[in-house]
Amino acid sequence: VHGREHITPIHPSPRRMASARLTTLRARIYPAAEGSRNTTTLYEDDGLTTDYLQGKFAKTDMTCELKENRLILTIHPTVGVFNDQPARRAVVFEVWGLSPKAVIKGLPQGAVVKRQETDTTITLPEQDIRKSRHIVIEKAYDRK
Repeated sequence: VHGREHITPIHPSPRRMASARLTTLRARIYPAAEGSRNTTTLYEDDGLTTDYLQGKFAKTDMTCELKENRLILTIHPTVGVFNDQPARRAVVFEVWGLSPKAVIKGLPQGAVVKRQETDTTITLPEQDIRKSRHIVIEKAYDRK
């Protein structure tokens, strides 16, 4: 039985949150119910000051959707600005429960796919944070 899928951003835990810039965005995707769509938002600021009160912060929406056993993963362009914000970042999708027959489309040059028994890791090279990332996985799940 598959529940509603979700996409969760993952950030390594440094000693202090502001001590590490987010140069690689990791997102974990869990199995989805057919026809479902989920969006979550990554919020970032400098982690050191109260500049966010003056609007110095950024948000990045992440969406996953399952239509006709096609999993669509999108990292939308980052909106907003804060001090020491990275201009580029890599993206790593950790997709759980994919079918061995799944076909991944839309991979940019330099992307790396690693399939394991329970999860598939899709690593996309650094790109401007103001541009979207879009991956389509056909035959995503074995449906009975």
